[in-house]
Amino acid sequence: MARFRVLVVVVLGGLTACAPKSRPLAQPGPTPAMRMALADDQVKAGCLDCLEQAFQEYVALQSHSTLGASARESALRTALLIAVRENELGLLDSGRLQQARELMPSPSATLSLLIDVADALSAKSRGPARSTSTDAENRASVRISRTQAQWAPALRQLMPDDLLADYLWLGLACGPYGFDVPDRADRAALVGDRLDIPLIRFKAASSCAIQRPELGALRDANARFAETHYFLGVSALSTQLLAGADEAETEFQMAYAWRPNWPTLTMAIASVALTAENFDRAIEFYGNTLALVPDYPDALLGVMRAFTYAGQHTEAIAAADRLLAINRNPGEARYWRALNEEQADQHDAAWIDIERAAEGMVSPDVPKLAGIIAINRRQLDVARQRLELSLSARSTDCETAFYLQAVITQQGQWAEAARVASNAAACFDADLTRLSSELESLRVAEMRADQRDRQIARREQQIRSETRMRAASWYDAAASHYNLAQRDQARRFAEKLLDDEQYRDRARDLLARLTAQ
Repeated sequence: MARFRVLVVVVLGGLTACAPKSRPLAQPGPTPAMRMALADDQVKAGCLDCLEQAFQEYVALQSHSTLGASARESALRTALLIAVRENELGLLDSGRLQQARELMPSPSATLSLLIDVADALSAKSRGPARSTSTDAENRASVRISRTQAQWAPALRQLMPDDLLADYLWLGLACGPYGFDVPDRADRAALVGDRLDIPLIRFKAASSCAIQRPELGALRDANARFAETHYFLGVSALSTQLLAGADEAETEFQMAYAWRPNWPTLTMAIASVALTAENFDRAIEFYGNTLALVPDYPDALLGVMRAFTYAGQHTEAIAAADRLLAINRNPGEARYWRALNEEQADQHDAAWIDIERAAEGMVSPDVPKLAGIIAINRRQLDVARQRLELSLSARSTDCETAFYLQAVITQQGQWAEAARVASNAAACFDADLTRLSSELESLRVAEMRADQRDRQIARREQQIRSETRMRAASWYDAAASHYNLAQRDQARRFAEKLLDDEQYRDRARDLLARLTAQ
């Protein structure tokens, strides 16, 4: 009996192995109605990636027999939201505005209004991605200022049941001409509970005021809201000074990981790097901006300065040449080209450029540089005239005072030389105290170690340079007073140099002469 049971088990096992396998039942996909509802939810979620996903779904549903017309209008509306968002962020134009026009099903006063407002808002330049034409930006601004008086009430009639109307109305109310929008101060009440929808909440937080807690909450609730990193970085820069630079850099890097082809962001990263005196990084990201938007003037200006501070004079001159070729910022271009030519000992070329710079740029830096160039061209009278002009406009510039006293000393005008040299030395006393205080603050500042080290090194270099210029001013003041037979004043300045490695021997000789008299 036991043997029979074993055989039965074996036979049954064999029968089971030979039985046909059942196929799993296919899971039904989302219905068109479910896909529309999911796309609607993505629009409400509000992030740019969410809007793009919703747009693609609406476009795919256009051919549906019953939902097609609704999907087409939703695609149009979402395309307008994307176009306006791209402008708000300063992203490259993806062409969504033109697609919205092409999606217009038939003449519609409401949709035409929404397209017109979105067109104006997305044409208003926020950064390099929009336009390099000042005229185009001005035309968009004029259009908004002239037409929003009609637009705002028309949008109000669609509110608060139309998300796109809510979004566009906030764009007008919180824009540069928002003071002309009726009831803009009551926008929270007008938009109502729509502010609980992330799309509208983001718009209010990012455009009406950069509200960091609101933006941070949106990001925490939906990691796909990556664009919040950009606004959080901007907010950190505007509110926290040195400490904010590190936070801004972190936020900008997270935004860059999301969208590297973002010229407004690459400009922001470059500007932070330039401020932090990280010139190599500034050069890299100004270059990234120019790769996305060739010949963008602000990027050319930025990279020209970064190259200059990095001592890459050939590259800086090339950037200035490009600015002049496109006829943008000619005064600044010629000033910075002159500065780099002077550093490269091209004094005659520098003189031509600084003279032309004076025609298009008003700044004490222009006559100051002209005076320095004139010194190297052995034109002391011209140098004195330009340096005096610069110092009269900016009396706190110790370096200008130093060069001026050196010129007057060479001219042998001892009374004036004594006065200007004394003033220059006193100016350096105050500035060295300021630099020393900055240095101490930097040593304990909360910032990245590499950033701190760069800024400390730069201040230490400034202190060394100004210490040398102060010593030279002390000596010229002592010599000028000596030549005027003003023994006590000459002795006072000479005694300051007894511990100076460069001037102590000359100071001792001068003191010996004073004692012998």
